[in-house]
Amino acid sequence: MAQKKKTAHITIITIGSEILSGKTLDTNSQFITQTLKRHGFAVSKIVKIKDGAEEIESALSNELRSANVVITTGGLGPTFDDMTTASIARYFGARLIFHQEAWKSIRDYFKHKRVVLTKARRAQAVLPEGCSIFKNIKGVAPGIAMHDQGKHVLAMPGVPYEMEAMCESGVVPYLKRYFRSMAIQEVSINTAGIAESSLERKIRWYVRDHSNSSVQYGIYPRCGDVQVKITVSGNNKRLVTATVERQRRAISRLIKQHIYGYDNDSLPEVVLNAFRQKSKTLGVAESCTGGLIAKTITDIAGASRVFKGGVVTYSNDSKSGILNIPEGAIKKYGAVSGYVARSLARGACRVFSADYGLGITGIAGPGGGTAKKPVGLVYIAIADKNETRVFKYVFPGARDLVRMKAMKHALFNILHLIQHTKD
Repeated sequence: MAQKKKTAHITIITIGSEILSGKTLDTNSQFITQTLKRHGFAVSKIVKIKDGAEEIESALSNELRSANVVITTGGLGPTFDDMTTASIARYFGARLIFHQEAWKSIRDYFKHKRVVLTKARRAQAVLPEGCSIFKNIKGVAPGIAMHDQGKHVLAMPGVPYEMEAMCESGVVPYLKRYFRSMAIQEVSINTAGIAESSLERKIRWYVRDHSNSSVQYGIYPRCGDVQVKITVSGNNKRLVTATVERQRRAISRLIKQHIYGYDNDSLPEVVLNAFRQKSKTLGVAESCTGGLIAKTITDIAGASRVFKGGVVTYSNDSKSGILNIPEGAIKKYGAVSGYVARSLARGACRVFSADYGLGITGIAGPGGGTAKKPVGLVYIAIADKNETRVFKYVFPGARDLVRMKAMKHALFNILHLIQHTKD
C-alpha cells in the first residue's frame, strides 16, 4: 500500500552576507514563495543568514525542528565563502564524494566557452553522498536535495535566473514526489481613502472570529492605499474556491465604501473605466503634485478618450495667469486653501471643456509649513457643471509620500463621485 503523502511545512533560508548588509535585495524568497503557492505549497517562514558554515548548520538545525522542508538559496559557487553544500553534508552526516553526473553537466556548460576548468570548478561536482541532484540549466552550480527521517533540505544557487529555472524544473517536481499539494487561492481587496489602522478596526472582529489554519487574512499598506489579502488553503479545490469567495464578500460588505477594485485592479485604470462607462471627460489643474495625477492617468493606454488635459500651476502667477484666479483672493486665502483648490477645479473644467475638473493644492514639504498650515496639508477639489466639492487632508510622511497619497486620494474621491452620480 502506497504511503500517504504528508503536508509540506516549508522554511526558506536565504544565505548571503550581501543580503544582510542591504547591498542585495532578496528577490529569491519572493519568487520561491509565489512559485510554490502556484503549485499548492505554502511557505511558513523565511530566514536570512550570512555566509558561514556555523551559521548555515545552526539555521538548519533550528528550522528543521518545526519545518519538514528547508529550501536554501546561495552558497553553492566556487569561491571560499560558498559553504552550503559542505554544511548540508555535515548536518546529515554524509560524506562528500565526486559526482560524475554533476561534473559532466559542468563540462557541458563550458564546452564552447573556451574556459579553463579549474580545481574550484571541479569542486562544484563534489556533493554529499546519496543526494539528489538538480541540474542547473542556466548556469554551473548544481542544486541538491537530501532527506532523512522525514526532514528534507533542498539547496539552490543564489543567482536569481539560475534559481528560478531550477525551482521550476527541480524543486517543484521534488516536492510533488514527496508531499501532498494543496489548493491555495488568494484574493486581494484594494482600498483607498482610509488609513491602515482604521481599516483594521472595521474588520478586526470578523478576522478574529474566522481566522484559522486554512483561512488567513493580511492588511498591507502601500503608498497611498491599503490592500486586504485573504488566503484560503485546503485539499478540496471546489471548497477552497467557495470559501475564498464567501470571505471576499463578507469582508467587502464591511469596507465597501473604500473599495476600488480587486486583485490586479489599479486605481487609475478603474477611474478611467468609470469615466468611459459614463462617457465623461476630465481636466486637471495641479499645484503640489506637480503633474503626478496627469502622468498617472496618461500612463494608461487609451486615456485620451477621457483625459482632456492637465496644467501645473505651481506658482501664484501661473494660477492667476492661466486659470484667472484673482491675485487678491490668493493673497487673502493663501495658495493652499479650499478657495484656491475650488478655483483650480473650476478652471480645469473651463480651460479643457471637461465634464469634471480636478484641482489640487498643498504643502508637500519638507519646508513651507506653519502652525495653521502644516506640511502635509492638501486641498482637493472636484467640479462638475452643478457644484464643486472640496476635501481637506493632512498627510504624514516625506515629500514624495505626501504627493503620492494626495494623488491617490484625489483619484479615489473622483471615482467615488462619478460612480454615485446619475447620468
